[in-house]
Amino acid sequence: MTSFRVLISAPYMLTVIDRFRGRFERLGIALSLAEVRERLEEHELLPLVGDIDGTICGDDRFTARVLEVATPRLRVISKWGTGIDSIDLEAARRLGVRVCNTPGAFTNPVADSVLAYVLAFARRIPWATASMRDGEWAKLPSIALNEVTLGIVGVGRIGSAVARRARVRSPSPRERHRADPPAAHSGDRAVAYVARRPARPSGLRELELRLEPNLETPDRSRAACETETGGSPYQYRTRTDRG
Repeated sequence: MTSFRVLISAPYMLTVIDRFRGRFERLGIALSLAEVRERLEEHELLPLVGDIDGTICGDDRFTARVLEVATPRLRVISKWGTGIDSIDLEAARRLGVRVCNTPGAFTNPVADSVLAYVLAFARRIPWATASMRDGEWAKLPSIALNEVTLGIVGVGRIGSAVARRARVRSPSPRERHRADPPAAHSGDRAVAYVARRPARPSGLRELELRLEPNLETPDRSRAACETETGGSPYQYRTRTDRG
């Protein structure tokens, strides 16, 4: 016999709800499954919350009005994810509703997406794909990750996960930490992972670089590129003589 009823409105959980049905049944919890595409707005929640003891939600709008309709029966809101800004926390405290979240639930997927975008923009994959579909085979100027510094602003769970992924792409990374600036979240800090450039080949006596600008770059940036090693946004050609 069930003694509690829980509303499930987290989209990612709804797609795999069968994995959890047995556990809920053993605990005597009946499920109410919401039809939701992305999130439930206030007017969509109002008819659903009158007879529930708890909810596992996504970014649904649990406003003060929704909470007032749901209480006193509603006792807990559990967010499938981290952010709880869509929940009226002051109203929840006033009405005795506990609000929980699941830190780290999406850390790895989001970090994967961040690195995917870094690689896509560095290598200009979307533009190359569009060019190929147009029947071209354009040689687009791009960036190699070992030529640049990856800066991460705000190194919490996701930022740290991005940094770990970036490190394995560089054989000899160096870490730089700066003191924490005044911030709302203590522990956030700026970290840069710098890939060292490959050593010069053994026996190399002469290396001629001819820089060919591929992008419009301010003079100051161009001078820095030329002074360094001719990395992006420049291509370089080499001529070597070996002893």
